[in-house]
Amino acid sequence: MARLPGKSVLGGQNLAVTSATSEQRAAKAAGLIAFLTDRDSERCLLRAGFAATRTSAYQEPGTAPECGHAPAYAEGPSATPSGESTARMAPDRMADGASYSRDILLPALREAVHRPRTPLYGAVTHTITTELDALYGPPKGPGGSRPGDAEIAKSLDEALRKILPG
Repeated sequence: MARLPGKSVLGGQNLAVTSATSEQRAAKAAGLIAFLTDRDSERCLLRAGFAATRTSAYQEPGTAPECGHAPAYAEGPSATPSGESTARMAPDRMADGASYSRDILLPALREAVHRPRTPLYGAVTHTITTELDALYGPPKGPGGSRPGDAEIAKSLDEALRKILPG
């Protein structure tokens, strides 16, 4: 594994509670936010291959940090598209002894830049998601086959040309 050339781009999801939320629902939402951002959850995110927001999650040398919530996650359905369990993810130690999370991912995140703002972001995201669904969704082609890479690339190119200016 190696870093991709160039800068990483930051994006992601935000956790918030609106001021119009009832006190009872706000308390539940605050509890969920606390759980999702606690030390163990951050370590679970990192161990599952996602970027953690707490620097401390990257500091354990040698292996991906243990996830204290892993037994709970292992009991239920997986949240990952591929169905992988975070409890069974391999440590992140590479052949040279480096840690993927500490030595590659964390420096990339520290040097990352904000995603450029554009009013087209939603349309582009929707188009890419829709077109690439052919790779992951149920087969839709003749005889239940999936389209090939070239066919998907052509379809994606045509769809993006329809929504992008120039």
